[in-house]
Amino acid sequence: MKKVLISILSGIILSLVILISAPTHISADTLKVGILADNKPYSYLTNKKVTGFEVELSKKIAQEMDANIKFVKVSDRKKLQKLVSEHQIDLALGQFDKTTLSSKLITTDTYLYPQNVLFTGTHRHISSIEDLQNKKVGILANGNQHQLLTSLQMKPKVYNSISSLMKALENKKIKAGILTDYEYTAYLNKHPELTSAYLQALNSTKKSDLPKLTLTRIKDPQITSQQLVGITDKRNTKLNQALDKLKDGNDIIDLSQKYFSQDLTKP
Repeated sequence: MKKVLISILSGIILSLVILISAPTHISADTLKVGILADNKPYSYLTNKKVTGFEVELSKKIAQEMDANIKFVKVSDRKKLQKLVSEHQIDLALGQFDKTTLSSKLITTDTYLYPQNVLFTGTHRHISSIEDLQNKKVGILANGNQHQLLTSLQMKPKVYNSISSLMKALENKKIKAGILTDYEYTAYLNKHPELTSAYLQALNSTKKSDLPKLTLTRIKDPQITSQQLVGITDKRNTKLNQALDKLKDGNDIIDLSQKYFSQDLTKP
């Protein structure tokens, strides 16, 4: 298992990345950016306008390049990758499997280190990632962790919402689930009855009073950590320079504090 994890970190590195097409397709005055329409807090709609961490980061990159910006909303990362490959957009933000990317694209240094949460509920015998080998693990349709789970010999099961994933966990259709730290925390804030603290506060021995599902984290930093990096054409130095300048300043730290309430710019 350790060799598998090392292989993931060194070779397959499932990362949230920025994809950038060949520089000849980047307009001198407009940067076309592909984003997911429903991927809070990275990109989402508010009053029919796009906002989020990736949206603001894209605007800052465009500002550094002295360019206008145009957002192209899509439903999933496969479409983003396709648009980049066909040079229909200049920049795509999201997590992609590096093994499927064009050889013309290279990665920048990591600029953000968000966290995933791997968790189980009714399956008390599940306590480590080894226990989940060849087992079904719930993931959201727009989740970033499909290739990571597959590489660890788990079987990703896709759900369209967190509530449907939790229902599957409650009904023992899956052994565990994986969400971003933001998604997991936000959902528990709305559903405190799923926490162990709620169970302890309940202080009841009646089976009918007990909650049907209580979530338990499976802590393993090697599976829960993500690395956000940029993918760019080897000749495209202007975008790299813009991103490096934002990294060197406090811009990305400020955005991280705004959208995640913490500094995720360090591992």
